[in-house]
Amino acid sequence: MHRVRCSCDEILEEGQAKGSLPGAVRAYVTVGAPIIFRFTITVRGVGSLSGQGSGKPKGNPAEPSFSGTMTITRGTGRYRHAHGKGGFYGTINRASYAAVMQTTGTFSY
Repeated sequence: MHRVRCSCDEILEEGQAKGSLPGAVRAYVTVGAPIIFRFTITVRGVGSLSGQGSGKPKGNPAEPSFSGTMTITRGTGRYRHAHGKGGFYGTINRASYAAVMQTTGTFSY
């Protein structure tokens, strides 16, 4: 993913999801305590999944690690009845806003 926009408290990232759900990803990350993110994954010609999560930062305040839980909140197209839960973890550099995040979880539709 790459940073599209960055303000003091919110980062917009876009890129490609890999794995069992390949598609375009857009994620908004609010940096604070807790770290909150909202995401949408769009699978071209199939539909999209949206969700949100939150977690607590820990460790070095300049580059905290974080982990938390997330849920699928809505879907469109083939995924219109999607629901699921999972987790996320990563790090963020508060000076450059460079972030690394990975997700785990399951969903059904």
